[in-house]
Amino acid sequence: MQSTIVSATPWGIEARPVRVEIDVRSGPPRLEILGLSAPAARESAARVRAALENAGYRLPLQTVVVQLAPSDLRKEAAHLDLGLALALLSAIREVPAEELGGRLVCGELGFDGRVRPVRGVLAIAELAAREGLSELIVPVISDN
Repeated sequence: MQSTIVSATPWGIEARPVRVEIDVRSGPPRLEILGLSAPAARESAARVRAALENAGYRLPLQTVVVQLAPSDLRKEAAHLDLGLALALLSAIREVPAEELGGRLVCGELGFDGRVRPVRGVLAIAELAAREGLSELIVPVISDN
């Protein structure tokens, strides 16, 4: 099972697109993230796993491989959490794939499943417009 979603990472005062590609396959249960440094990949995997499980989703007892492309682009891992979670939910058929098309998704996940704001949303919105994407999904900033 595979799924892809578009996310973004800050790049100075601009933003760069990141394709979050998920492949779920037979194998030992693990979540492997390619395209991030090893510490950032471990942290992102822990945030996404905890957020999804605490939101009531059951992750597959299979190998989940995530490719963050382009792999040579330095990325802010937290910006990609929401895209990674939604792409994974799409790959395991919890979210319809057609709901993700034409959208750029960006946000950090808390262990409790809440989506936290990220910096650079204006640049990310400009990127979504340049890429011809119809919607931008980012968390709102609240006073709480």
